[in-house]
Amino acid sequence: MANEFTKWKRFTPIYSNVLPRSSEGGLSAVELLVATLMAVIVVGLSLSLIVQQRSQLLRDRARSESHQNLQTAMEFIGREIQIAGERMEADQQLSAISIIGGDAVNSDQLILRRRLVSEVLPLCQTLSAGATTTTLVVALEDSSNCDLSDLGPDTDGNPDNPNPNGLTDNLDIFRAYRCAQDDTEGCDRTTLPSPFNPNTDAEWVWAYLYDPVEQRGEFFRYIHEDFDKFPNPTRNHIYAAPHTWQYTYTYDASGPAALQPRILLLEEQIFSVVPADEPNNATLQVQVNRQTPLPLVDELASLQVEVEPSSLMEDNGDFNYDRTLKQSVFTHDWQSLQGVMVTLRSRDPDKAEVIQVPEDRRQLSSRFLPRNVLSRPNN
Repeated sequence: MANEFTKWKRFTPIYSNVLPRSSEGGLSAVELLVATLMAVIVVGLSLSLIVQQRSQLLRDRARSESHQNLQTAMEFIGREIQIAGERMEADQQLSAISIIGGDAVNSDQLILRRRLVSEVLPLCQTLSAGATTTTLVVALEDSSNCDLSDLGPDTDGNPDNPNPNGLTDNLDIFRAYRCAQDDTEGCDRTTLPSPFNPNTDAEWVWAYLYDPVEQRGEFFRYIHEDFDKFPNPTRNHIYAAPHTWQYTYTYDASGPAALQPRILLLEEQIFSVVPADEPNNATLQVQVNRQTPLPLVDELASLQVEVEPSSLMEDNGDFNYDRTLKQSVFTHDWQSLQGVMVTLRSRDPDKAEVIQVPEDRRQLSSRFLPRNVLSRPNN
């Protein structure tokens, strides 16, 4: 019977002493050069992409920080411009909005004022520059310009006693405002503090002594008030914390009341951009009542302020806007302004980062209307 399976020959492997070239000699010079060149191209493209992405990230961050700084600073200034001149509608001597012009080095300064109460106290005595007087007479009996007859309300309900507290109406309002500074009703103390400590005694407020003739003044701490005797006082006093007077204030008993020194509860804010220790960097700061400036926003470059007068002021040539804290001649009316234009510039980004934001992206301008100009008398 025939065998249906084919008989195979036995296979005997043949071993050779010659090994494959790739397991002993490695890559050829051409292959190595090609591989290196491809690696360099890949790494170069990757690094270029990384640098480009980093540059874009830094640019976006710088632009975002610049915009945020400008927007924050503008909100601070704009909010105060809008309420400037509060309760000063009838005041034709003390300006609510003033500008100190800058130069190539210094930015403009914007000065904003508003009264905290409408009432005013007269100064019924003369103060000399350098004096340390702290007791100020603000009402006198039988005086034409320091009237004592307008006494406080009949709070005890006795019609025979129209002067239950011995203080004039205006001084009553000053007293109520002073005592409210501790956020509690009424006055916690009824006597003059001795010694006075502004850090522990909250019942005090900044007051402003103003000379309408010289058109200048200064702030002091108003801490107490009283009268000389009761129930028939002949004078009212207020008390200042220890203070050395910078200017002379002359009281004329026979002169018109409008020209006598007066005391106001006033808030003054001076906005300015001042250079910092770091080059190419400046800080927006505010100086409240001429005390230590408070920093608000950093990384700015400049502040520019312009006012928009009414056409009537321009036609009359009566636009010599106050650019100093002391006016030599009163030639303007802040209540005739149509707007205040504020321009802020942020600083250049860090040069070490090789990032530059276009100048138009580092500048913000806004126009604000002081709302109190709409309340001017006889509008």
